[in-house]
Amino acid sequence: MENKPEELAKTERPEAPSARSLKDLKKNAEVHGTVKRVADVGLFIDAGLDGEGFLHVSEYRPLGKAKGTEYHEGDPITVWVKAVAPDLKSFRATLKEPLKYEMSDLKPGMVVTGKVMRIANFGAFVSVGARNDGLMHVSEMANEFVRNPADVVSVGQDIQVQILKVEGDKISLSMKALLEKEFQQEMEPEEGEEAEEAVPTAMELAIQQARAQSKKRDKRVRVKAHEDLGPSEVDDIIARTLQYHREQSKKQS
Repeated sequence: MENKPEELAKTERPEAPSARSLKDLKKNAEVHGTVKRVADVGLFIDAGLDGEGFLHVSEYRPLGKAKGTEYHEGDPITVWVKAVAPDLKSFRATLKEPLKYEMSDLKPGMVVTGKVMRIANFGAFVSVGARNDGLMHVSEMANEFVRNPADVVSVGQDIQVQILKVEGDKISLSMKALLEKEFQQEMEPEEGEEAEEAVPTAMELAIQQARAQSKKRDKRVRVKAHEDLGPSEVDDIIARTLQYHREQSKKQS
């Protein structure tokens, strides 16, 4: 079944492996382990598999720098898989969490979870797991006027946003669109539930009563007109009408 654009976008990262084999390890999988030993070239990691992980020194110590993050044997560590070599009984690791989305994966209407990275006068920059952060303009934060974006969101906050558009490296986001969609869903009657009849206003009730009374008066007038004529008068009217039609018929013949 094809996912609609407005549905929540799902690009799940592989979880830490439950099996004890490197063959079950996938690229970008999150792995929790401990530092097995420290070497000049990097760290060797014990992740409870049938092989060990390797984290190059450049991952935690900038190139040409003597100092960086210090690791010791037995330290807990979380890494992500860059590549797997089952024949060598090892996998290459990275400390950098992989991206959830490529820029080409992001489409207008998608709903994603992001983290507020920075707040400016005109809005907030939100990381949605792509190469670039998206911009949520202050006008897209709420249904009402927002003077200060910091009144609505805070740095480090996880929020749900809808993608409005993607142009090159620019991503436009909105929380307002989600609020409007939620409001529309609340207003729509549930499936199988009949919509409630509109309650007439006092003015509409007065008009309805006036029309009903007017119809009753007209009916009484018509009935009264017939009641005022006696039987002989009615007969006379009918006789004259028949006489008139007979005379007209003779003239034509």
